[in-house]
Amino acid sequence: MKKQFIFSILCGVLLLLASCQDSDSIGDYQSIPQVYESCPGGCGEKLSCEGQLVSVWGYLDQHNIFDNADGEHGDQRFLIAQQLDSQGFAQGKRIEVYPPQGGDNAPLFEALSAVDASQRILITGLAGGFDAPTNLDCQKMITLDIEGESSVKLEQE
Repeated sequence: MKKQFIFSILCGVLLLLASCQDSDSIGDYQSIPQVYESCPGGCGEKLSCEGQLVSVWGYLDQHNIFDNADGEHGDQRFLIAQQLDSQGFAQGKRIEVYPPQGGDNAPLFEALSAVDASQRILITGLAGGFDAPTNLDCQKMITLDIEGESSVKLEQE
């Protein structure tokens, strides 16, 4: 009987530890899936959080940093993701982040170039959205307009 009780306690602790994943909030910062859950809206619709200040954490996709507004990609922007694959590409839900266009964003992009793939990035900005066509459908994506470098923090390890 005592062994069953200890086994039950151990199983409970293991289940609790398994449920503690990177989908939780960090202080006032929500995970990307939490932002999508709290900000519903489909293609052709306005997101419920558009125009509101949102604080989110994720991982920087180093392959999707566009720091030259005059380049082929248009606006300066970067991408944060729910998680990264082994080569550092975004996986899962993602959010496009736009610094002030036409301003001096060099310090921000210089800081982003030094971000480690395992380091979480915390961002606060005004939420927006756009319709992203897929092969058979459409997906509503969330964007953040930030004030600049002061809107971006790196989690200390």
